[in-house]
Amino acid sequence: MFVLEHFYVAFKDGNPAGMAAVSDGDTLVVKLNKKELTKHLGFITGRIAFYVLKKEFEVLGKQGLPRLPEVSFVSVLEKYQRQGIAEELINYVISHTTYEKYILEVADNNTPAVKLYEKLGFKEYFRVPVKNKKQTGFDFYIYLIKEK
Repeated sequence: MFVLEHFYVAFKDGNPAGMAAVSDGDTLVVKLNKKELTKHLGFITGRIAFYVLKKEFEVLGKQGLPRLPEVSFVSVLEKYQRQGIAEELINYVISHTTYEKYILEVADNNTPAVKLYEKLGFKEYFRVPVKNKKQTGFDFYIYLIKEK
């Protein structure tokens, strides 16, 4: 369901250690497949997952923001965290794509990620309150922007 041409994988000692995606702002990096989700999660859970995930991931121009290239799905396996992999990966993605501006979205309680993005030159652009705070465990989505 990942649109692989938008994804980058970081390796450490020959092993996959992290990943990130970047879109052009007009193309989705995830295209959900209801049939596959139902096959693997069961009829009811698969359909619920499809509609919940579709609302979250198959959206262009989130929160009415202008469509800009977006860095997303930044993640590093736990055993490789705090080794500079996310920083190198994001720098690589930005230096190997031709866009002038990038946005990304992060939960307000993900302090290590917010600090990393700010260290890399991203600045807070917009903040959106979360409607279902109890389920998500955080209060805001923070959108950050970076210009080359």
